[in-house]
Amino acid sequence: MHRSLLRALGNVPLASITPGQIQAFLNGPRTGNACWHHKYEAVERFFRFWVSCGKLKRAPMPPAISKQPVTFVSYIYSRAELRRLLDAALTWKRTHRSVISPETFRAFLLFLYATGVLVGEAVALLCRDIDLSKDTISIRSAIPCRARVIPIGPAVHKLLANYLRSPVRQQHTAANVFVNDKGKAISRPTLGACFHRLRKLANVARHEDEAFQPRMQDLRYTFAVHRLTSWYEEGENVPVLLPALAAYMGHARMSVMERYLSLTPAHYLRQVTELSKPLLKKRTE
Repeated sequence: MHRSLLRALGNVPLASITPGQIQAFLNGPRTGNACWHHKYEAVERFFRFWVSCGKLKRAPMPPAISKQPVTFVSYIYSRAELRRLLDAALTWKRTHRSVISPETFRAFLLFLYATGVLVGEAVALLCRDIDLSKDTISIRSAIPCRARVIPIGPAVHKLLANYLRSPVRQQHTAANVFVNDKGKAISRPTLGACFHRLRKLANVARHEDEAFQPRMQDLRYTFAVHRLTSWYEEGENVPVLLPALAAYMGHARMSVMERYLSLTPAHYLRQVTELSKPLLKKRTE
C-alpha cells in the first residue's frame, strides 16, 4: 500500500502532502467502497506513525466516506472463464513453483465444477470411494446429512479414470484421490494460495468489488446455476428436478436452493422461481 502511495504521489516531503492528494489516491480506478476503506485505514496508520515520531503535526487525511453495507454474492463463472482457468492450470507451474502438479490441479478443478461437491469433500475423497463399474462416488462428510452416494456421467468417469491412470498419479500409492507431488493429500491452504495465483494468471476477476474476488468454492455455485439454466433451456420439469439437485449436493433442506435460484440469469429467474415456489414453500409447512 505504501509503495503504491509513493508511486502515486512521487518522492515528495511528507509535510507537503495534502488531503486532496490522498483523496485522489483513494479514489483510484476500480476502487469499491470496501477497498476504499481498506486503503484509507492503511494510509491513516502510515501517517499516524510519522505523527507519533514527531515528523508531522497531523495526518493529511480527507474525511472518510460512509461505509456501505457489505453484501456478499457468490461468483458464477462463465464458460469462457472456466476454459481460461483450466487452460492456465496446465501451464501455470512453468512460472509458479507449486507442490501440486498441473494435471492434478486441472483434474481437481474440473471435478469441483462437474460434480458441485464442496472443496473439503473433494480433498477428503479416497480412491476406494470411487466405483467406476457402477459410476458412483461416495461423498464422506462429518455432517451426517451431507454424506451421500452420487451418480456420475461419462465425462466425470473419463476424467477420474484418466487422472488415476496418469503417470503423475500412478507414481503414488496414497489413499486420497488428489495428492501433491509428495503423494500426500492436498492441504486447503495450499489449494487456496494456488487458486489465487491461477485466477490472476487466467485473468478472472470481479472488478466492481475488489474485496470479494472469485473463489474456488464458487465452482459449486456455478455447477448449480449452470444446471438449473440448462434444465430451463431444455424445457425440463424444474420443480421435479430441484429436490434431486438438492440431494445430489448434500442439502437437507430445500430452502438452501434459494441461493442458487437467486443467482440464475435474470431472464430465467422469474420463471424458475415461479416454478419452484410450491417446493420452497414446504419449509414453512
